[in-house]
Amino acid sequence: MATKLFVGNLPYSATESDLVTHFSRIGAVKEAKIIFNKLDNRPRGIAFVTMTNEGDATRAIVELNNSDIGGRRIVVNEAHERPPTRRGPPMGGSPSTYRAPSSFSSVPTPAIFETPDEYLGNAPKRTYTPPPPAFGEPAPARRRNRQDFKRRSESFDDDFN
Repeated sequence: MATKLFVGNLPYSATESDLVTHFSRIGAVKEAKIIFNKLDNRPRGIAFVTMTNEGDATRAIVELNNSDIGGRRIVVNEAHERPPTRRGPPMGGSPSTYRAPSSFSSVPTPAIFETPDEYLGNAPKRTYTPPPPAFGEPAPARRRNRQDFKRRSESFDDDFN
């Protein structure tokens, strides 16, 4: 078993010296480190405590798990290594140098275009011409509202004065 322990659910007011005194009841503490948030430099409520030998670390997990520090019940577990994370450009090069495989280089022409030249933009541009108006259709009647009647009454008042 590893001698590094994970301590969670810490109160934000806890200090490293509080952890050292709390864990030194079980055995010798080599190091206690509280983890801070990178953006605002406030504690995250977790810490890592390194004990000097494995026997003390095992006893600390058993005895100090769910113990009280600053009014909160802490969680004590064995610390595990972080899984490796891949940083940097995606596999196969950077996105700017990525090229599709040759099997995808010929793209089929969509059905709305008649020729591949239209799809690629090499054909002359077609312009839209609207259909001619239908003959014999009357214009739709406009609905009247209160504004129309108000305007009409104002104009009649002007005629009589």
